[in-house]
Amino acid sequence: MRKAFLLTFIISLSLIKVSAQSVELSDIRINKTIKANITLDSLRKTGLITSVEPVPETMDIADYDSLIFLGQSHFQYYVSSDQCFAGSIKFDQVVRSLSIKNESINSESTPSDVNKIFDGGCTELYEMNFGKDGVYQTCNIPFTYKGKIVDAALIFFFKDGRLKRIDFWEPS
Repeated sequence: MRKAFLLTFIISLSLIKVSAQSVELSDIRINKTIKANITLDSLRKTGLITSVEPVPETMDIADYDSLIFLGQSHFQYYVSSDQCFAGSIKFDQVVRSLSIKNESINSESTPSDVNKIFDGGCTELYEMNFGKDGVYQTCNIPFTYKGKIVDAALIFFFKDGRLKRIDFWEPS
């Protein structure tokens, strides 16, 4: 199941159009104030950390040291740099919104809402089957760093026409 997901995921990333809009990591805020990459001390000061977990054995190829949870969302923490990087956003009582380019999205957002933020960069949706969780529609927006596209992307997951999850993806 995990291999099938990874294969589907990689294929869907290969379908990203070069003409699609992109997003700078520095333009992203969680709950309007939390940066997508932040020091552990700064993240603690938000008072939103619900748990700190070791990397699960099933994720043995992970290069980060632990997972920092804010409700159902998580950051990946790297001890050597004291940096936390957003890994997955799942909207709940702790994480209510994600701001991108001064636009806010949340669990009520639709593919059309996301598409407007990225000037048509999310027009094509791809299906991804998560077994017991069902089928999601996804679209990908590439990241840029200082204006240049890098090998990383935001992946938006929709179910029943609403945004359920956002993953910050980069190759391992």
